[in-house]
Amino acid sequence: NAVANTKWSFTLTQDVPKGGRISGFEGMPDQLTSTWKVKTWATPDAASPIETVATVSGANGTSLGTLNMAQKSEQGLNGMQQTAYGHNRWKTSAMRQYLNKKGKNWWVSQEEFDIRPNEYAKTAFMSGFQDDFLAAIRPVKVTTALNTVESFEQTTEDTYDTFFLASIEQMNANPQLANVEGPYWEYWRRRLGLSGFAQTYPTTYENYKIPAINAQTSPQHVRLRSANRGLAYNAWSVNSSGYVPGSYSAIYAYRFCPVCVIC
Repeated sequence: NAVANTKWSFTLTQDVPKGGRISGFEGMPDQLTSTWKVKTWATPDAASPIETVATVSGANGTSLGTLNMAQKSEQGLNGMQQTAYGHNRWKTSAMRQYLNKKGKNWWVSQEEFDIRPNEYAKTAFMSGFQDDFLAAIRPVKVTTALNTVESFEQTTEDTYDTFFLASIEQMNANPQLANVEGPYWEYWRRRLGLSGFAQTYPTTYENYKIPAINAQTSPQHVRLRSANRGLAYNAWSVNSSGYVPGSYSAIYAYRFCPVCVIC
């Protein structure tokens, strides 16, 4: 449903203030055009949209530009992949902010296309720990590989995180870019009973299954921080069936196993 040279239109009934944002086309191209919605926001952190309108086929109205597959357009539009399913960049992710903040007001816009995540109403992750534990941990440098489709100037970028998600290599799965996102963790190599890296999908490993803390017999999809480097929207994860796929969109709120370092 996102075919080259296809045009779509929508009509707003209320003004969008300077600094406001327009979002929409979630699920493109897997959903029918008739289901696409466009929302307007007064500010990036607005709790609810100004309005939500339908999308129709056709070139009515004023052109806002052309959506590229993954890169920002010359007219300032986000890429289609990020528009449809989110952005796989760990540094600017809502997940990273949530893990490294306390209290309610833990999210701020990190990129020009951000809007407030659905999980913003939750209390930030670090609120759940006692002060003596938090005093024993410190932010550490975390290196994460960037995707290759957005023309980033660097191959990797560093963050300093108190809590972070494991990379695909740290989980002892065969990485796309070796020796960059941290060495494999011996725990996972031993748990899997391997002498080398685990293979990614479709190879399945029973000991990759990770249960929920509140449901010990229920394996979960578990987020990793590594981007699927050939796309702008998919991130790696551990599937509830015990394999490591790179096909889960960044927009989905799956479980996670955060890591910290006692210093």
